[in-house]
Amino acid sequence: MVELKISIKIVWWILSAISIITACSIFILPDEFFMKISCMLSSGHGDGHCILCGMTRASIAISKGDLRQAIYLNKISLTLFSLLLLNSFAFLIFAGINITNFIRRKSYAYC
Repeated sequence: MVELKISIKIVWWILSAISIITACSIFILPDEFFMKISCMLSSGHGDGHCILCGMTRASIAISKGDLRQAIYLNKISLTLFSLLLLNSFAFLIFAGINITNFIRRKSYAYC
């Protein structure tokens, strides 16, 4: 059971780090970069709509502060972005606590 908890925590750390990097890159990299990736990923998608259709353009709209456009492009974009933001804050707080505890343990080892 302990190994399962550790495994889940490691997966959460990795996915959280990737999501933070992705969320930050939307504000830094040009829109064309994400549109090219989006087109490559959806090339075999077909004509049917999925729950994430329009999410790339909605994320770009959120990064520019255009929330109405984001909702128009994908109705769940703000909810998903809010959950991503909440998870990122939780991850940063959790990581900060763990790093602080690790540093404290190391400093006591030298005393």
